[in-house]
Amino acid sequence: NSFPIYIAIPPTQLEDFLDNLPQPWLEKFDDFVFFSGRECGMIEPILRKRGMCREATTQVEVHGFSTPGKGRFPQDLSVSFGLDAQGEEKLTGETSACGKWAGAVAERMENNFIRCRTGFYRDWRRWMWEMAAYDAVFNLVGAVRDEPTSHKAVALYYEEEAGDMLWEITNKLRGYLAVTL
Repeated sequence: NSFPIYIAIPPTQLEDFLDNLPQPWLEKFDDFVFFSGRECGMIEPILRKRGMCREATTQVEVHGFSTPGKGRFPQDLSVSFGLDAQGEEKLTGETSACGKWAGAVAERMENNFIRCRTGFYRDWRRWMWEMAAYDAVFNLVGAVRDEPTSHKAVALYYEEEAGDMLWEITNKLRGYLAVTL
């Protein structure tokens, strides 16, 4: 009776999809697994407008792995920063999931050697906005340079500029969406 229903639709099509779901599908809403991030875009505003952002709703943030072409396998893109004060490994750029099917999603990812952290919706929301802010700032700072500039170069040579922009975004998110990064 219960199984995950994966929904990986760009934000431009998600609203129309949700508005035109037949009644039997609406009854399966708790089994929907929404994907957001890189190719899937930012879908939280669309789900929030419909009251679909809650603890039971499964959402997956897909920054943590590559999406290679035909015949090749995805690769984990998360990065280790070493150990924290408690001796635990610090990671960034991981895929993350929350909601009813978070454990099943994480298991499927980990079976394919992709790290996937799970948490409550509130934690996942913070992780999702952190990745969105990172994408926006590092891509913008790199794009305005005369020469092609990688994310690594932005971190090494334009740290102050990126830091200032991230601080501004953090303050706006805290005030507007009640998210603390």
